[in-house]
Amino acid sequence: MDTYKVYSDSIDLQTSSELINLSNYNDRDNFFVDFEFLSGVDHSIWADYNICERYKTRNPRDNNNPYPHNLPVYDSLAEKLKPTWDLISQDQGIELNIENCWGIDLIFYGPNTILTPHKDGFEHLVITCLTARNILDSEGELLLWNQNSEDLPRIMNNFNIVDDSTDRISLKEGESILLNDTKYYHAVSPMTQGARVTVVSRWGNKTPDRGFDY
Repeated sequence: MDTYKVYSDSIDLQTSSELINLSNYNDRDNFFVDFEFLSGVDHSIWADYNICERYKTRNPRDNNNPYPHNLPVYDSLAEKLKPTWDLISQDQGIELNIENCWGIDLIFYGPNTILTPHKDGFEHLVITCLTARNILDSEGELLLWNQNSEDLPRIMNNFNIVDDSTDRISLKEGESILLNDTKYYHAVSPMTQGARVTVVSRWGNKTPDRGFDY
């Protein structure tokens, strides 16, 4: 499997709109409240930036998942994302399907939002950009660092001060990226204007306690 690969035209405009406007969720949260304050970045960053919002869903087929968020919504999202997953699965020769997906999150970034460096604790991530409007150059980009625990303090200290990322990816509307979450830390560069909506699908939980519900 590629450590990461970007796929153009991985989702059409109509499907993106349907995903963004799906309304039958029962919890909408600022999911970085705990995560970001434990992540190791300088906490003063929150004087200038906001946290993102997400709708989170978990696979109802996973009886051991302690985070049963929006179980009825999961299948609605997964069915719409199936063509995207199939495209990537066929290219990479891996199984990414509705049965083995851990969960799907719909994430909204507005003006003055940020996502600090982290790993999700999974094997495969598929991040699909549903919309990206009025975003300035170099803002709202996906930043990648090679995953090395010895480097993490430096990465955290430099974030938003010195760009020492391994790669920067400007994910456009309709594009998806398959990311090996065991190989990279990732983040999103600060946004000062515009809007960005992504959907994140995860496979292969690598944390014995099933991770934190970020």
